[in-house]
Amino acid sequence: MTQSLDSERRETPALQHVSRAPTRLHRFIRHSQGFTGLLILSIFLISAIFAPVLAPPKEACARELGIKETQTLSVLSLNFLQAMFVPPEVCFEIPRSSFADTPTPPLQGGHFLGTVKGYDILYGLIWGSRTAFLLGISIVGCTFLIGLSIGLIAGYFGGWVDDVLMRFTEIVFSLPSLVLMIVLVTIFGSGLINVAISIILVGWAGYARLIRGEVLRVRHLEYVESARALGASDARIILRHVLPNSLTTLTVQVALDFGSVVLIAAGLSFIGLGAPIGFADWGQLINFSQAYIIGPAGAPLAYWFVSFFPGLTILLWGLAWNFLGDALTDVLNPKASY
Repeated sequence: MTQSLDSERRETPALQHVSRAPTRLHRFIRHSQGFTGLLILSIFLISAIFAPVLAPPKEACARELGIKETQTLSVLSLNFLQAMFVPPEVCFEIPRSSFADTPTPPLQGGHFLGTVKGYDILYGLIWGSRTAFLLGISIVGCTFLIGLSIGLIAGYFGGWVDDVLMRFTEIVFSLPSLVLMIVLVTIFGSGLINVAISIILVGWAGYARLIRGEVLRVRHLEYVESARALGASDARIILRHVLPNSLTTLTVQVALDFGSVVLIAAGLSFIGLGAPIGFADWGQLINFSQAYIIGPAGAPLAYWFVSFFPGLTILLWGLAWNFLGDALTDVLNPKASY
């Protein structure tokens, strides 16, 4: 009896220690970079959702949404979801107040962040956040599904199927990605839709290689062999056992790609291959600022705001997703300790 009580006393602290072990959610919250990245992305998400409130649309967009000039912001906030289903050229066109070559400084002429070539910078940044999320969701979603399907099939079945699929994947992966995207956009024509298609046609190869490597590792584990011995079908084994245990690496890659694909799209817009002129896109605002990087004689920094605000926005977007990716890498690593 005494020995059993002593053993319980010795086991109790160990059990209490296990119960106090931090979950993945707690570890993520305590991760400084992950929390910072999530905070920055929350600001972008709020800007995207409430774009009609923060930068009220005018003319055609307002008519399309059924918004009247006499409506208050509280009423206007109820219409923000409608703008997601309005044709992009209607609400995403940046209002142009003039055709003057000289940029308007911040807090002048009713423009909080100023204008460049007559286009309102604040409107472009806020509605550009919607462009960033739409591009990220569509491009990353398509590349993820294509790469996931090819990698799963190649890694699970192996043999000649693996050889054919992976040789084609290596051909795509071996070509300079940015150069190939520029060539594809040049062939398809400029525009955000063609930019998205070009990035998808190039970006899936990375996901295919990652998931294939994970599937090759998982498919020979004991629980997979047991399911196969019990007569489970290939589809059930893939969807129930192989796929859920192969997504950890891809989760991190998805977070990183959300930041990179928007930067690539902004880069293509910067060289004139992306969004049409006047479309709310961060890369295009940087493109507008090329002529104003250096101010007039005697005031070289007179137009600092033209490139500073769009550049800072793009920097924060990429930084936030990289912080989030680093945090997910640490949190999902079972060997990490906090």
